[in-house]
Amino acid sequence: MSAVQRIEARVISSKFGSGSDVELLIDGEKVEHLLGRVITGRGLEELVCCWGGNFESPLEWVLTRKRMTLLDDSGMNVPLLNCPDDADLCCSVLMTEVFDAGEWVEWRRLGFNQANLGIGELEKIGEEVSWFDGVEKFRFAQSDYLKAVQICVEEGDRSFE
Repeated sequence: MSAVQRIEARVISSKFGSGSDVELLIDGEKVEHLLGRVITGRGLEELVCCWGGNFESPLEWVLTRKRMTLLDDSGMNVPLLNCPDDADLCCSVLMTEVFDAGEWVEWRRLGFNQANLGIGELEKIGEEVSWFDGVEKFRFAQSDYLKAVQICVEEGDRSFE
């Protein structure tokens, strides 16, 4: 059985202009830094968490919001990190395969999106993913996970008002 990690989200001042961003933390460490240590040589520490609406387009936020809030026991591929330069789903996007495991929520796999997204094809995000080998799954208490997601959703929605 995997250890249980603590997940939390907090609103911080934006590094990329005025306003605010969401920082997603696992066991007190920013998710992009933690994953950059676990999965070396892939530049993950250069990406940013997109769960707080870090997108140019509201359509990309709506899709990400929908996927991160739908817990499913058969799994859902959810955008987690994206490139801060482009702030979209067409550049570097780290996906996580999220499972509802009863009292737990699990990120069972992590990998880069490989699906080619054309105009009007955002739903294809995560259809093809290059999953990383040898990465342990992350397990969170469902109550902590839902609380973190709620903070992210509120901030992401606010960014597109």
